[in-house]
Amino acid sequence: MRRLIFIFTLLATSFAAYAGSYKTVYLYGVAISFNDSTVYITDIQKVDSVWVEKNGFLYSRENYSYQLKDHMRAQGKNDITAVTFYADKQKDIEKKFIKTRKRFTNPKYGYDVKYIAATDFRYDRIIPNEQDIKNDSGTLKEDRKKAKEAKKAQKKANKEMRKGIRPDVENIPQS
Repeated sequence: MRRLIFIFTLLATSFAAYAGSYKTVYLYGVAISFNDSTVYITDIQKVDSVWVEKNGFLYSRENYSYQLKDHMRAQGKNDITAVTFYADKQKDIEKKFIKTRKRFTNPKYGYDVKYIAATDFRYDRIIPNEQDIKNDSGTLKEDRKKAKEAKKAQKKANKEMRKGIRPDVENIPQS
């Protein structure tokens, strides 16, 4: 019986450690320079087998934006800020895409919108290493709780200092 419980516990913790999963996602990017009024928008692209963390975030999502930024630099556009949008479902990404396109094609803002075809730029999937997958424990809730406790302790210490009481510095959690 103890062995069975041990094996069950071991399996449960293994699955919890690998709580993220590989999924197919849909991506598109927006690149804009604040020095001129040109906005570049990529086509919606389907990327297979990318790691989505337990909290729903795309693994290394900032590096997908860097892929677009690097592509724009190769085109001679050096002062570019790039953002990548993603969704699990094609319908959801199409809604985001339409909303983004409406925002930038609105004549009152005066943007010059240029589209980047999938034949000119493709997102490459980013493969996580084994350690990153193991660290994806989904502790976002716990991190928020610790941050809230640290903020509360800091407020208490500040209040005590205003009253002239030396706060107990050792009990203030470090964030």
